[in-house]
Amino acid sequence: MRAVDKLIAHWAATRLKRWRFKLPDIDLTVYWGPWTLGEKDQVFGTDPRLRQRTFLDIVMVKAQDGEGKPLFQGDVERDELASMVDPAVVERLGHKIMACLDADLVAAADEEGAEGPKA
Repeated sequence: MRAVDKLIAHWAATRLKRWRFKLPDIDLTVYWGPWTLGEKDQVFGTDPRLRQRTFLDIVMVKAQDGEGKPLFQGDVERDELASMVDPAVVERLGHKIMACLDADLVAAADEEGAEGPKA
């Protein structure tokens, strides 16, 4: 099973949560579900301070399997991660990878459960 398939299955199981807001004065109830990275990017635009897809870019470029091969590849898996996977998972992974960008932050990432460099 591809890594992206595992993430999609997780999101499918948890995405069923929906919120609602009743507007009794006009007899209308509005529902919505969790945000995807693609939806966040669509709403918040390309401002790097708000751009959620940055985490997706980080994961696409840096995530590897145990043998050092890319974990996610190509436009299809990019689109699947953007629209069919829990954005909190992608964001959490992106944050962990970014924490290792600066060698001074590796120790902090290790304390939070990330493993350090492997020889």
